[in-house]
Order: sequence, then structure tokens, then C-alpha cells
Amino acid sequence: MGSPLDTGEHSDPFRGGQIPVSPPPIIQLKERPDLEPFVLIPLQRLACEVTLMTPDFVELPNSMIVGPRYVEVLPMPALQDAAQFENFFVFGEVVIAEVGSYRFQFHLNVVFQTENGQKVMERIEGVHTITPPFEVVERQNLHLERNRDHLWSDLCTHLQRHGVILHIPPTEAELQGHVNAPLDLHEPPCQKPADYEETLL
Repeated sequence: MGSPLDTGEHSDPFRGGQIPVSPPPIIQLKERPDLEPFVLIPLQRLACEVTLMTPDFVELPNSMIVGPRYVEVLPMPALQDAAQFENFFVFGEVVIAEVGSYRFQFHLNVVFQTENGQKVMERIEGVHTITPPFEVVERQNLHLERNRDHLWSDLCTHLQRHGVILHIPPTEAELQGHVNAPLDLHEPPCQKPADYEETLL
């Protein structure tokens, strides 16, 4: 869920009028034991790409997405159990330009570097996933106070507490500037809803 793009210039994505899709898309690449591995590429050379579709699986123009369309694998935190963060791709601030119903499609890409240092992406055929439909509504229809638990997940909390930058959807009072204290970005009072599942490639 999110709100459409506000064409004004704002440094804060929430206070500007638009709400990034929440919970933020977090993709994990997993090896399927029932399939033979067909590609051996270092994680550092992989990137995940997001594209937008209608609920009927019609691809939409890239201009409908505001924010990063490609992200590289999440850097490993300096933790004893760093393996728990392996193979994650995090889209922290993705805003959709118009109200409506959509799906995300995520593609895995190989990153090549040209002689002049430019990065070039090439999709790996057959490695992708598509989300269930979700809604983009006007900000006043988000009811942030009531729906805040459904706009965040336990995985978001876990990653954020270990240094991954993610934004918590604010309440209406916070959006209107009625809260003087800064937001605590490390202790979001949210839980993963029972029907929420992380999307896996």
C-alpha cells in the first residue's frame, strides 16, 4: 500500500504528500534444491530490478515508478550471524505515480561494467517473481494510525535494528507536524500481520 506521487519538491518522502509502498519490498534470493543450478555468479555482480504491472499482468511504463528501480544485494553487516542477511535486496523508497491497483514484478540481473566504468544490467531469464495485487490510494485514505501495523513487518524491524535504512510510515499527527519529538527509527511499534509474507525469488 502507498500513496501517489506528489509533484512538489520535498526532502522528506512522507511529509511531501506521497507514501512509499509499505511494507517496503524486500526480496530474498534462494536456491531451489529441486532444480539444477544453471548460473554461478558472485552475489556482488547481481542486482534486482522492479517493474510495475496491472493486476492482469500487463506491464506498465517505467515512468510509473519513482525511486530506485535496481538495487544490489544488501551488504553484509558486521555481525556474528551475518548469514541471516544473505541474498536480500531491499527497495526502501518506491513510490507509484498514480492511484490504482498494481503488482510488482522483480527480475534478477547480472551487472557488467564497461571499459569506461559504466554499469550495464542484463536480465537472467527465468529468475523472477510477481507479487499479489496491492492498492495505491490517496494519502487521506491510508488511515495511517489504524493501518500502521499492516504497513510494516518483523523483517523490516529486524533489518532496521541492524543498520539498514528503512522509513517507518508516520501517523497522521506526525505528518501534520503535531509531534515535537523525532521519530524513533529503531523501535517501530509494529508487528507483521498474519497474512503478510516476504516475497522470495
